[in-house]
Amino acid sequence: MSTPLNTTIYNEIEARLANVTTTNGYSSEFKRIERGTMKPFKSHDLVAVNFWAASVSSDNEKYTRDRRTIQVFFEIYDKTRDTPFMDICDSLAADLVTGLNRTILAPAVSDVESPELGELVDKFIFNGYDYQIGEGQSPWCGILARFTVDFLTTSNNMITI
Repeated sequence: MSTPLNTTIYNEIEARLANVTTTNGYSSEFKRIERGTMKPFKSHDLVAVNFWAASVSSDNEKYTRDRRTIQVFFEIYDKTRDTPFMDICDSLAADLVTGLNRTILAPAVSDVESPELGELVDKFIFNGYDYQIGEGQSPWCGILARFTVDFLTTSNNMITI
């Protein structure tokens, strides 16, 4: 069976997240990357990323084309330190957005942007994020970021653009 187009998009996202490392110039290193997991992360997993699609919509356009939109959420967690949690969260958001806008072959912060996931989609839109914080014996902080993936495909086609 052929790979669904949405899965191809998620594979590209996951590969780009794997390149968020201090070696590539980011302030964080994503140690664990999961796609749609329900299991909570442990302290030794941090910095950890979990992403999932919340919805997929499809509107018919002219000339047998469909406009597809996928809402994708990213939760990223890290340990709190002596730094204010909002500063850590803003740094995580910067690493996320920058990393998703770099290619797999040119992943460094200083490399040229590739905002359409290597022209796999028409638009990859950052919609913002919310701060999250947890306390207790292992305090943590994080973000819940929202993106919109927008692309055209042939009508009623789930495999290719």
